[in-house]
Amino acid sequence: MFSYTLRRLFEALPVILLVTMIVFILNAMIPGDPGRIRFGQRADPAQVEAYNRERGYLDPLPVQYVRYISRLAISFDLGQSDVKAGISVNEILGEAFTITFRLAALSIIIAIFVGVGAGILSAVFSRTLIDYTAMFLAILGVSMPVFWLGILVIIFVAPVLGLPRAGFDDSSIIAQLRSLALPATALGLLSSATIARLTRSAMLDVLSQDYVRTAR
Repeated sequence: MFSYTLRRLFEALPVILLVTMIVFILNAMIPGDPGRIRFGQRADPAQVEAYNRERGYLDPLPVQYVRYISRLAISFDLGQSDVKAGISVNEILGEAFTITFRLAALSIIIAIFVGVGAGILSAVFSRTLIDYTAMFLAILGVSMPVFWLGILVIIFVAPVLGLPRAGFDDSSIIAQLRSLALPATALGLLSSATIARLTRSAMLDVLSQDYVRTAR
């Protein structure tokens, strides 16, 4: 197993290098000057040139790529941000990752509780109004794009419950939950639709087994 994993990693190296090269070239082709982005279009040309020289933007592209891939391979250093002064790209991504992780975890919890609960109710009360309603909502959830449900939640739910429509407040646990409530609910409800259908199917299969019918 270890040798197979090691072999697959070595086989993936050329693909990773190719992807990083394409991303680097596309980034270099973007119109604009990093120094101008940092200091504005009316900045002193000498200041802009000094900034670009300090960051290595005036070096040949092959030299820039080797430096970039070396930092990436050794310490996973993505460099400094040209938009936010004094902040590294790793810090920006790290801050966003922690928020995204909390959002994903909360949406998974919502999806499991709602999906499993709806699936069990639908199976236990099969061929009733509860079953038809739950499966209709499940099909609707599978078919609806998540951004559309998010828009509906922002327009109709946020004003009623007084929840924030955007941003993230990390001043307290309650504030974090309030900030994550709407997006986590939108993501969780759509994911719960698939879980509900799978749970219903599995429950109906179990309930139709001979030992269950005998126990009844």
